[in-house]
Amino acid sequence: MRTAAFLRNVPILAGLSDELLEDLASGVGEVEVRAGHWILREGDVADSVFIVRSGRVEVVDEAREAGRAAAREALAQAPATLFG
Repeated sequence: MRTAAFLRNVPILAGLSDELLEDLASGVGEVEVRAGHWILREGDVADSVFIVRSGRVEVVDEAREAGRAAAREALAQAPATLFG
């Protein structure tokens, strides 16, 4: 799938012109994260925005996890979910 075409499906980007989407797409990198690996941790300074192309992302409240009352939330089960 072409990156600019994929970006058009991201709700916050859907209203951008084709030219802006192409410009944005030229700076996009792809990252593959395996199950069980962290993308960001609470308190990290995020210097990127992530868009889920496939799969799902889970948000874990580490403070609750430490107290064994784990709070887990499925953030993304569908493509084009943005976070970061």
